Amino acid sequence: MSFNGREISIDDGQPVRLYEFVLGPQRWLYTNAQLGVAHNLQTFISCPGISDDGIRQTGETSADLLTITAPLNFALVNLYQVYPPSTPVSITVYDKHLGEDDALVVWVGEIADVTRRRDHLNLVCAPLSSRDTTGLRLTWSRHCPNALYDVTCGVNKELHRVDSVLAEVTGLTLMASEFAAFSDGHFSGGFVEWLSPTGILEQRGIDSHNGTNITLLGGSLDLVPGLELRAYPGCARTITECTTKFSNSLNFGGVPGMPGKSPFDGDPVF
Repeated sequence: MSFNGREISIDDGQPVRLYEFVLGPQRWLYTNAQLGVAHNLQTFISCPGISDDGIRQTGETSADLLTITAPLNFALVNLYQVYPPSTPVSITVYDKHLGEDDALVVWVGEIADVTRRRDHLNLVCAPLSSRDTTGLRLTWSRHCPNALYDVTCGVNKELHRVDSVLAEVTGLTLMASEFAAFSDGHFSGGFVEWLSPTGILEQRGIDSHNGTNITLLGGSLDLVPGLELRAYPGCARTITECTTKFSNSLNFGGVPGMPGKSPFDGDPVF
């Protein structure tokens, strides 16, 4: 009997739900069944207490959030105890009937927040459609609206990468001798990245740079003396910096010669 046959059956259905969590090379597989369930050459481990508040498709992102309830010893909670990972944990939810090989993908998204309650965890998950935000990103301005290093900007970040080894870490401030080879502010607005012990590429934005020190916008327990990381400079988004720092004036997205007077201020003389 097929999945659809089980669904419409009066008494042959044995529905179970499968939860697949993925972060880089790591994968966690759980099911609300009493025993482990094999699917797609993988075994989903029985997790007593795992459930969700139901799948909704209203078109409203806030209404379509899926809240997964999990026990306090849930493995993923360790990722969110201090600092969440820079890459969201993706989730795929399957519906399956015991005894059938096929399963139906019923929900895809990512973890947006994890909260601890007295006797359980709430994993608030946003649907994949939440990434499709509406609105205009590009604007007419003197400054460049492009995201640094993206396809529109066109700058190859690897040509500006600075490999470094941390000598000291104080809060959100990192110290490395390699940073001092550049003028103050060179890395401000950029980011650092490193490979975590679990094999996940972690990234943090840089708030400021002064001499041998850079201050991050967020921390991580991985940031300890001796850690090898890569630093990438930021951009002030001006035509001057685009030209002198990155030699990328042809891709500059701003309008340096834009007048300082708005044509919509009511003055007929523009």
